[in-house]
Amino acid sequence: MLHPADLAVGLAVVGYGVWKRYRPQRPKTIDIDEPYLLNIPAEIRLIIYDFVFGDDSDERPARERLEPLLICRQIHDEAFPTAFARTKFVLTEEERLALPFWSPRILRLPAPKLNRLRNLELAVARPPASLKVFAQLFHELEHGPLCLSALTLRFLATDASMFHHRLAPVLPETAGLCRYILEELPLLDNVKKIVIPNPGVKIKRSFQLLFAPNKPRLQLGNDRTVRTVAKKLGRWEYNIIMEDKDVKTWRLELVHPTIKKEAT
Repeated sequence: MLHPADLAVGLAVVGYGVWKRYRPQRPKTIDIDEPYLLNIPAEIRLIIYDFVFGDDSDERPARERLEPLLICRQIHDEAFPTAFARTKFVLTEEERLALPFWSPRILRLPAPKLNRLRNLELAVARPPASLKVFAQLFHELEHGPLCLSALTLRFLATDASMFHHRLAPVLPETAGLCRYILEELPLLDNVKKIVIPNPGVKIKRSFQLLFAPNKPRLQLGNDRTVRTVAKKLGRWEYNIIMEDKDVKTWRLELVHPTIKKEAT
């Protein structure tokens, strides 16, 4: 026969189990002594990173845009793929090694980070004295781990720039550089587009003679006479972008031909 005390204990255990299962749940609290961002699910953190680094119109230097990566190692490892893909890295010619190698510092980053970089701008104060140095840069870019959506080549428009001269289309240095860009620049399979903003050319016809693919270029002969010569374009798709009539806003874009094929 069941003892009354045992029955009472059994009922108490069953009752406690029912109460524990169906009792009102108190909302969970977050320990404010620990970093809140690291307490939320990783999927939500990835969405936050997308907002933090998703503004393509942000013109701040890359150093400032990437500051959130310095919060801690976990945030750095989670966010750097998005941060590097959305940030435009601007490098000057001072950030290079000793000649004959033109390698900017960005090419010395670890390969996992270089693989994420999509937008790179090279700001050059003056065209190189030798096109061999210029060609070396593209050779290093071509054989490196970069996979760029856009490579911007910006020649800074200073008052002493040879592009300012009204005879720029016939100056050997200027004409030779533009000829290399339009006719001899190798097709980089790891760069989808090369953008060259107007480097300071003030005359529309001069810009067309230097950069327009459908216009001839000027050639200075040994007898000091000037004649027009048709451009022998390379393998890129060359386009002049004229968003308005001001020549200062014009730019030359070299698009990889596979991009056009994929679009069709």
